[in-house]
Amino acid sequence: METLTQKHKKLEIAVKLRIRAKLLKKGVKSEYRSDTVLKVKDDQCFNLDGGRYLVEISETDLIDNGGYSYNYSCLTLEQLCEAVDNI
Repeated sequence: METLTQKHKKLEIAVKLRIRAKLLKKGVKSEYRSDTVLKVKDDQCFNLDGGRYLVEISETDLIDNGGYSYNYSCLTLEQLCEAVDNI
């Protein structure tokens, strides 16, 4: 029987694969660097740090409104799923 930890890890992998697939279909040039990113809708602009908020998702990280990068783990898995689902 699969543990909840294993299921959680599988969901994290599925989210990263979904990000990669959406980047291929809907990716645009980042406002802050030369990467292709997914633009986050206004209602999914979750707070990240010091008054900054999520505006872009790249294949490897999150980008805030100041161009700073964050690990995906700065958001809960639920928030990351919500942001990706609504792109």
